[in-house]
Amino acid sequence: MQLLNTPWLALILAFVAGMATLAVFRMAWPALWRHRASREVAAKAAWFHERVVDLRDRATTLDQHSDEYVAVFNDDHWSSLMKMLSQLETVDRQIQRLLASGKRDDAATLLNYICDSRRSSSMEQVADGLDEVAELVNWEVVVNSMLKRVLSNLEAATVSAEKVAALPTSRRRQPTIVTLADLKKKLLEDEAFQTES
Repeated sequence: MQLLNTPWLALILAFVAGMATLAVFRMAWPALWRHRASREVAAKAAWFHERVVDLRDRATTLDQHSDEYVAVFNDDHWSSLMKMLSQLETVDRQIQRLLASGKRDDAATLLNYICDSRRSSSMEQVADGLDEVAELVNWEVVVNSMLKRVLSNLEAATVSAEKVAALPTSRRRQPTIVTLADLKKKLLEDEAFQTES
């Protein structure tokens, strides 16, 4: 009975409890790590998806002015921008399919390749049927550059057209010059955010 009241018993019980806690932690750690990695991949996929949707929205906003400025929208800058946006949407759909089918590691590899300028990962096992992935190196910088060129061309065409004659504008949308100012502001905000991160 005296053994139960000794400080040794408390020490032994604390040691056994500590070992049991350590064993539980060791068993749970891989699951916790996988859960954390899954959240990170899901967050990166959501960010990529939002960026692609935002860029498509910007292009759609510009496209509303295509009937008045046909020459701007028939040049190579606009078609290159549309091609790249289409490729980004294809990659976005592929990432969503990979996540939906439980292939988190493949989705992470594709996301890291698309979003990392160092391009250290191999895409052979993930990018079957996605030849356009290789063309998307530095996609964010390239798309912003293309948008700037289209904006500049459209702005020049708008200024020229306004000097020649007052063009009638559709009541469904903003005047072209206002739209251009809004999109330029968004591009500058994007660049400022990218340099901060």
